[in-house]
Amino acid sequence: MVQALVPSAPLITDDELEALMSDDAANASPAMPIEIMFADPHPVVLDGLMQTFANHPDFLVKTCVHDGAAAWREILILQPDIVVMELTLSEKDSLSLIRDLREEKLKTLPVVFTHASILDVLGLIAVGVNGLVSKSKPKETLMECIREVHHGQRWLDEEYSVCDLAQGDIPLTRSIIERLLTLRELSIVQLLVRGRSNREIASTFSIAEGTVKIHLKHIYKKLQCQDRVDLLSRMRRDF
Repeated sequence: MVQALVPSAPLITDDELEALMSDDAANASPAMPIEIMFADPHPVVLDGLMQTFANHPDFLVKTCVHDGAAAWREILILQPDIVVMELTLSEKDSLSLIRDLREEKLKTLPVVFTHASILDVLGLIAVGVNGLVSKSKPKETLMECIREVHHGQRWLDEEYSVCDLAQGDIPLTRSIIERLLTLRELSIVQLLVRGRSNREIASTFSIAEGTVKIHLKHIYKKLQCQDRVDLLSRMRRDF
């Protein structure tokens, strides 16, 4: 009979195993902080954000700016993970910044931190902003939003629920429609108001009637309308 070979001593002692595990833990790379920049026209707000985030280990504040044009320049240079911005920025508003970020396919993800009302943020919701937080919420909420957005999630503050829009009880003013639609879509809506048919709209723009139907589908989705009748019934006369 062949006897199994049994080592007279363990290959590694418990003390050695513990030492190896301690070395692995010591050599493990610490989690990299989330690089952020702030863009807000109010110096007091920027000071408060800096004080909140500056010494937090999860975040690294790259810079702070007061207008949209400066924000875009710094984004191109620094390419932070997250840009936290107010809705209303001078020289270049938040919607323009978000569109440019998408077009340039930059890694920087936008989070809007604002006092604006639900009607004012409809454009942001329509373009699919990554994060949207009301300034009435504590800074911890903003931090949680930034973390979620950084990990690929979308964060929409419950204060900006759009459930009421689906009920059709909010009138569509000119400012709302202009914020949500492209220039071509706005032109089509203007022709709808004048009573033009799909065929007449297609003829006006020298496009196929099927293309008009696609545009209308996008318009109805952005404005939370069921159809042409629903759209026209909700539009204010100031359009």
